[in-house]
Amino acid sequence: MVLDVLGGLLPVLIDAATNGLRTLDETYCNADLTSGSQEELTDCEVLRRNRDDARDAYKKQKNYANRQRMQDTARNYREGCE
Repeated sequence: MVLDVLGGLLPVLIDAATNGLRTLDETYCNADLTSGSQEELTDCEVLRRNRDDARDAYKKQKNYANRQRMQDTARNYREGCE
């Protein structure tokens, strides 16, 4: 039990000491929460929407995570729909 506590606490202490604590960016996680009564989107429409959302997030806040997400979603769209 002691190892469980130390295993969970030690990385937090190391991150705090090295200023490595991270925060979540609300623009990074996206989900489509439409109700079932709305028309169903095709796979390509979902991929296009994800690509566009990722591009908008990168325009708002240019960082590595948003850039990577933008590149990944663009590649997924190209591979699946073009």
